[in-house]
Amino acid sequence: MMNFKDFIDNPTNAVAYGYEAWLIDYWALWAGIISFKSCGKLLVMWRDFFTDFSLVELPLEFCKVILCTLLFISLPLTFWIFGTISYFTLPKAAIRYKANINRAKRDL
Repeated sequence: MMNFKDFIDNPTNAVAYGYEAWLIDYWALWAGIISFKSCGKLLVMWRDFFTDFSLVELPLEFCKVILCTLLFISLPLTFWIFGTISYFTLPKAAIRYKANINRAKRDL
């Protein structure tokens, strides 16, 4: 029996194996991205940007850091949009995931 914790840890697997997620579960999944861990990753990206890149890598890494920062800043206002999109797309992906797992087990 899958529960909410399993859904947060691995949503595709939980939905594929029987967890019936509600829309608010998907919103919680996307809202959970905003955490101290993700903030720390963003700060490490900025630190690495100023210390570890050569001039050749600079434009690409600058775009990457700016995009991640904008996404991190906008996520508290837009997590419900991403959650709603996931609500409609993840069950279909979970069905394909389960079919692929069963096919792989059968082929072994």
